Amino acid sequence: MNILIIIFLICNAYHHQGTLQINHTLSLKTNITQNAQSIIINFILPYYRNRDQTVACFLSNFDLELQILNIQDLKLKNENDIVYDLHSIQSNSNTQLIEHLLLNTIYLYCQSQTISQIEYQLIYKEDAYKPCCINDCQDYNYTKFISKSYCLNNHCECQTNQIGFFCQLSSSYILSSTQQEVILDSFQWKFFYDQYNNIMDLLLLCNLSIEDKSVLYSITLRQIPQLEIPNLSMSKILVNGTSLYIELSKLIENSNGSKIFYIGQYNNKSQQQQLKITIVSNKSLDYEQLERNTIITIIYNNLYFKLYQIQKITRKQLSLNRCAQIIYILGFSQKFIKQYFGVISYKKLVQQYPGLKQFEDCIICLESIKNGSKKQLRHCSVTLCFHIFHQKCLTSWLQKQQNCPFCREEFTIRLILNKYPWLDLKQQRLNNPIQLQSKYKQNMKYSSNTDQSQDNQLNDSQQELVRKDKIILEI
Repeated sequence: MNILIIIFLICNAYHHQGTLQINHTLSLKTNITQNAQSIIINFILPYYRNRDQTVACFLSNFDLELQILNIQDLKLKNENDIVYDLHSIQSNSNTQLIEHLLLNTIYLYCQSQTISQIEYQLIYKEDAYKPCCINDCQDYNYTKFISKSYCLNNHCECQTNQIGFFCQLSSSYILSSTQQEVILDSFQWKFFYDQYNNIMDLLLLCNLSIEDKSVLYSITLRQIPQLEIPNLSMSKILVNGTSLYIELSKLIENSNGSKIFYIGQYNNKSQQQQLKITIVSNKSLDYEQLERNTIITIIYNNLYFKLYQIQKITRKQLSLNRCAQIIYILGFSQKFIKQYFGVISYKKLVQQYPGLKQFEDCIICLESIKNGSKKQLRHCSVTLCFHIFHQKCLTSWLQKQQNCPFCREEFTIRLILNKYPWLDLKQQRLNNPIQLQSKYKQNMKYSSNTDQSQDNQLNDSQQELVRKDKIILEI
């Protein structure tokens, strides 16, 4: 154990810095006779450290070297014999800041398996010690009033773009239905915030592949004071089309009514990760929907203003009703349909899967797909439930409603994103080996039987097909 004796003259600020050996206690003895009431220790972690192991620093009034400290079991405590910066530890921050009542002797101890030493800075404060307003809620800054966050009623009132017990972590606003580019260094957290209106239909979208399980996410609501931040103990793997309903509903049960929530994203691998994320409402359907509705509303308002000058009240009301019908269309956008319900050659489809020959006609327009008089009528599209229609007819249908025209199975963005690609239109091979195919798919591939029993088999087996197998065809 190292012992360092520090004698300070009283002035407006008192500073000392040094190096602390990891897993060894450093004892600091001070000789303060007036004014200073509290002490701040700022631990500065090496930026280029190996971040896959947590680093935790502690301050106490006794030697910690013989103590067994389980970092995973640390809890947020205002006053204790052993103090630490929990939220900075959980977020793997490059800085950890501790404030404590000034004592004649304090003991510093940092625990890690990946680095050998840490620099620290010591600051003396003349202000009264407030255990719930660490550093006057000014995050890691030493200069007063840099941040707009402040101490009120013995707790920190953090700005929305700051999160943590004393507002020490930054957060970025994520605009709904707008893609946000995110760059995550290895084992790094980044925080975002948004405000919800209806949690029932909130989806978290990203451009990660199904196989990529390296990015985790965690959610918490805004609190005053902020007692909890997104962290690994309550994290889940980030997948495209994640519904936020279950997690938010659990948080809301014990909340103070705040509608602002924070999402933390964590890169759980040793390489830098780049991704795009967005939060959308299931009712907004896709990235374009909100923008499209806004444009429609603006156009309508301009037209309505002109009509007001030349038309009667009844016609204006009719125009209003029609516009409302346009704005609240419940279908998908044309771009979304084109991307996920692409064009397929009916001839090539049934060549590889003769069992699908039972679909010869489009039930939307009641015209033939197999013997279409025009090339456009011989192009089809397949739904998630493996029903076949003219691509043009299906596009028109899905722009107005979110279900299958044949069996009325309901479609959502999340369901489509999770199942896609049920057909990949660029290659002509099977995603899965033939031994892993369902009995139904094999029948569709090797049988040309079109009797009623096979039609029944399609309806009974379509969900198994979608779950277990993916067909890849060439246009």
